[in-house]
This record gives sequence, C-alpha cells and structure tokens, in this order.
Amino acid sequence: MDSFPHLPKARAPIVLSAITQVWVTHREPWVRGATVPLALLSTLGIAALLGRVSLGAISLGDLWVLCGCLFLLPTLAEAGLLTGLLLLPVRLMAGPDWGGDQLGLWGALALIVPSQVLMLVLPTLWRDRILLERIDNLVARRAAKALFLLPVAGPVHVAVWMLDRGWRPSLRKRVEEEDSRRYGVRGALAWTNWAHSTSCTPTRSYRPSTVDELQAAVRDAVSRGLRIRAVGEGHTWAAFSTTDDALVHCERLGRIQMDLSDPAQPRVVAEVGATNRQLNDVLEKAGFMLPSNVVLEVVRIGGLVATGSHGSGWECSTLSDYVHGVDLVMASGEVRRFETGVDDADTMDALRLSLGAFGVMWRVVLNVVPAWNAHMIDEHLSFDEALRTLPERVNEAYFLDLNFYPGNDVFWVKSVRRTDAPLTGPRARLSTGSMLSGAPKMEAYRGLLALTRAFPRLTPSLGRMVHRFGPHPAEQVLPLPDCIHYERNVEQVRLVNVEIAFKLDPEFASFRKAWEDFVRITAAWNARGEYPLSMVCNIRFLGESTALLGPASGPGHTCWFEVLSGHGTPGWEAYSAELAAAWLQLPGAAPHWAKQWQHLPGIIEHIGVRYADGLPRFRAVREQIDPDRVFGNELLERVLSADLSSNEAEK
Repeated sequence: MDSFPHLPKARAPIVLSAITQVWVTHREPWVRGATVPLALLSTLGIAALLGRVSLGAISLGDLWVLCGCLFLLPTLAEAGLLTGLLLLPVRLMAGPDWGGDQLGLWGALALIVPSQVLMLVLPTLWRDRILLERIDNLVARRAAKALFLLPVAGPVHVAVWMLDRGWRPSLRKRVEEEDSRRYGVRGALAWTNWAHSTSCTPTRSYRPSTVDELQAAVRDAVSRGLRIRAVGEGHTWAAFSTTDDALVHCERLGRIQMDLSDPAQPRVVAEVGATNRQLNDVLEKAGFMLPSNVVLEVVRIGGLVATGSHGSGWECSTLSDYVHGVDLVMASGEVRRFETGVDDADTMDALRLSLGAFGVMWRVVLNVVPAWNAHMIDEHLSFDEALRTLPERVNEAYFLDLNFYPGNDVFWVKSVRRTDAPLTGPRARLSTGSMLSGAPKMEAYRGLLALTRAFPRLTPSLGRMVHRFGPHPAEQVLPLPDCIHYERNVEQVRLVNVEIAFKLDPEFASFRKAWEDFVRITAAWNARGEYPLSMVCNIRFLGESTALLGPASGPGHTCWFEVLSGHGTPGWEAYSAELAAAWLQLPGAAPHWAKQWQHLPGIIEHIGVRYADGLPRFRAVREQIDPDRVFGNELLERVLSADLSSNEAEK
C-alpha cells in the first residue's frame, strides 16, 4: 500500500523523468545504490559552498537542499524526507553556513570533486561487471551525471535506491513504463559499433527486456515492411548488424539458468544479451564452466555464438560448437526451439553459426563441463626454441597461446594444463586488485598507441616496453575461466584487428609458412620506416568445427593468426590486406567473421571457394526458416551469395 495517500501520485513529469534518467544509467540495483553516497557527498559539498551566502534566517545552501527535497513532493515525498533526515545532523553540527567556514573552499571541493570523479571512473574500472546500456541511453547517463550538480542529486538517487528495495511498487512500475517508452522503441537512432568500424541509422530501433517485448518488436518491424538485424555489445568489427531498417538491441535480454535435467550432459540456458561475466558467475556457482571461451567478459553470448567466436584449446572448438539448442523469434513473431537430436544436422550446423540469418535469437542452450583447476605458465621463449618445440608443446597443453610484441625477439607463451593442485594465485577474473591494476594499464596502452600514431618509429621501443612491463614469467594454479579471462579492461583500448584461420598439418608446415609470411611482410614495412603493427600478433590453436560456415570447419586442427593495432594506425589497411592475402593461400584459410575482413581484396570470391560445400546447405536451411529473407542486410547477402554467379546472386 502506498504511503502518504493524501499526496499526488507521480503526477509531475519532470520528477518522473529525473528518476528514470538515474534508473536507466545502470541496470544493477547495487550500482544505483552505490551512487547514493556519491550524490549525497556532492549535495553536501555544493551546500557548503552556497551556505556562505546568507539570505537572512537561512543560507543559500539551506535553500539548495530544501529545493531538492521538495522536488520529490508530488512523487515520492518519503525520499525527500529521508534525504533531509540524512543531511539534518550535518547541518546542525556544521552551523548556519553548512560548514562553509569550517570546511573552507578546499574542504567543500574535497566533497564535490571525488563524487564527480568516481562517477566518471567507476564505470571504466568496473566495465566488465556493470551492465551499461551503451547506445540510446548515452543521453540518460549524461543527464544522470548532470544531476549531481543540481539540488535534486541526493533526493533523486535516494528515491531510486528506495524503489530498488520495493518501496512504492506502483511508482516503480511507472518508472519502468517510462523507461520503456523513452528507450524501448526509437526512430532514426544512430548506432556505431565499439571499434567505430561500422555504423548505421535504422528507421526503427528496439530494446526489448523480455521475450514478449522481443516478439512484439519483430511483429512491429515486419508489419512496417522492415528487415531486421540484431546487436549485442557491438564488438564485431564486420558490418553484420548495420541496417537502414530495424535494429534490435539485445543487451537487456540477460537471464541465465542451469539445465541439469540430463546428468550425463549439464547445460546452461542463456538469453543472448547475457555477458560472459554473467555466464561465468552462474556457471561457477553451480560448479561448471565452458571448455573454452574468448578473453573478454564484457561481450555477449548471442554475438559470440552467431559469429563463431573462439578461445583456445587443442581439443576444444568454437563457442558455436557448444550450442545444443537455439530459441529463435521467427518473422511471424513466434518462438521456435531448434535442438540437437531433434532437428537435422544441417539445420543445427547452420544455426550454431548463423550470422543472424534466420531470426532474432532469444536464448541459446550451451553444453558445459564440470569445473576444474588449471596450471597456467607464462614464459618467454626465443623464436627458434618456440618454433622447434611447438608441436610437442601444443599437444601436451590444454591450450597454448603465442604472443609477439613489436621490437622483441621472443614470444610470450601462455600454456595451461589440467591439475588437481589447490589454487595459488590471485583470481584475475574476480579480484579488485586486477581491476585496479588493469584499468590504468589499459589507459597506459592507449597513451602508448597514441604515441605510435604520432611517431611511428617509436613502435619497436614501445613494444619492448610493453613486453618488459607486461607479461612476466610466472606459474599459477587457477580455475580455468581465470586462465582464459586473464586480462581485464581490454575493451578500454580501441583496436583494429584482422584474423585468419587455416588448417594445420601434422608437421606444422602451414604454421611455419604463416609465421614466415608475417616476419617477411612486417620487416619489409618496417624497413621503409612504416610500423602498421603497433600492438600484438596473437596465435592460437583449436580443434575442428561442425558449423557449415565455421572458419574451423573441416577435419583437422586449426591455427588462428591474429594481428592487432591501435585504432587509426597509419598503413593498417594496406598492411593487413597484404598479410591476409598471404595467409589466405594456406589450406582451408578463412577470415574470422567477427573481425575486419571486408577491406581484403577478392575476399567474397575467396569465401565462395572456401565454403563451396557449406554455403548451398546454409541457404537451403534459410529457405526453410526465413524464405522471405526478413533477417538480413547487405553484407550477409553478399556472403551468402559468394559462390553464385552474378545473375544467381541478384535473384
């Protein structure tokens, strides 16, 4: 039952708007709660400054706080009263000027500045733990930060804190409705991916938070004659999500639950907007894990699966290959479940790496395994030693990665083996220390990459510095997910990235050819005084994939060569195109769908040859599920017609 029934019930649109702005800034209630003391600190500091101006019986600081508390009177008077009660003892102890004389100017600023700085810094530090809505709520986040400089800062944040704890459910419902009205469906809303490599302005943008809203979004788009694409975190470099029609943002679809109905094969059911961090937290609590995964935890499950993203592991495969089932929202708006053992193999092998071609994914069912500890070894090896012992090392390890930084003559080698030994090291995935050290390190990387853009000849020296102060030789025993997600805050550094997968032969001759091509081409560019590789060359090894359009599809193990540079690095496109052209000559070579490859000359023709068997089967499945091609865009159509003649492609 609502308290203060004699007062108006949320009839002030400006008040409801202010509460909603704070509400949508972050999704987790604990984050919204953490902003309350910051807001109160800001309110106190500003009141102390204004308290030095006397208005007779009261000061300007009194008026500032009073206006903020009265602001909520038409909507949630309790929050205004609670704010007043929290600040009243300070007022009584501070005296008539809110402590202006005692605190002084610097004391007041010491209250204001930390609150403002923390509001800016905390989302960066906790990027992998805080679910930010990064697209259309950008305005809301800025507005919420601006509230800190207004008298309503304290009361409004207290109000949101109260709503999160079940106070005034009717008002909470109104805030959720206002959130949906403002940010659920938008027209002509510009979107840019994380890498700033692609952008679009859809006619209609949707942000569903439930499957019912997702179904309604699909039906609405189809009724308007719009084609539909979906996007999660936006970490895919390629333009698979761009559209002029309808774009569905999936980051609010983040529910996860375990499925232990089959004791022989545990599974997890995750909505596509769930992040890796959320998934790992749920799995760890239940005692399970994914056998392999990507390094980043901020990325979302739907995009990882749809693009065939991968981690590392000699006997592992891509994330798409762990898919047991998929729930799709079809063009009719109905939800249809596709499941291994129920639907035919081609259908599942098309859906597990779908590129968004069949419908909007709502949930995926992933096969998982019991959790175990891993012995992780970081070491520096010379090129000669690493290349000589690589086949043996790769076969012995659960996974092994090679990393080369410009200007160095050694690899940083990370290898992991299964162990029953107890944990020894700090948990990088969860520790506050790794968060506090990771964020400054990534900011330093950003600065170094900016230097290499301005002064390319510094690249080798800065590469040696990164190698020297970065990955130290060490041994630790950690849960496998901590070994996989060993680096936090990586997404702070905007990068360009080209990655090519190719098949390995037993003697690793294809690997040695790829490395020789890399050394030769990079050295030639460097000899001309150009340094387009400014970050790292990363090499991983994986098993085969059953996905029809999987870069690892086909028999045998797969090697993934990846080069990364800072965004805007001079000469990047020409260098990466030359490098990729050499790597694409290797057996079974194909680009990683999620990375940059659209600029590579002749790449569509190469895709047609590489997937000559998979593309016709993929199109046949699409013809059954989405014959009207509702779920497509220009890039997808180019890919799916890669093996056809120009006349057939037009049809």
